[in-house]
Amino acid sequence: MSTVNVTKSSTDSTVTIFDSYYQNEIKINAAEYDQVNAYFRSRFGSDAIANDFTAVIFEIAQGYGQSA
Repeated sequence: MSTVNVTKSSTDSTVTIFDSYYQNEIKINAAEYDQVNAYFRSRFGSDAIANDFTAVIFEIAQGYGQSA
């Protein structure tokens, strides 16, 4: 079972996403994370689902060398 942990840093305005299943860590801009996450929250009405979709979008973007 995969778990995704999201840690926000107030000192450098980044968000760190850690996926325990893939042992993968991604550091991204907090503002970009908040925009994507807000979109998914508005579409699904669930924080848990929105958080998971947001993490997956950034993992996919990183795999392709793109920004979400």
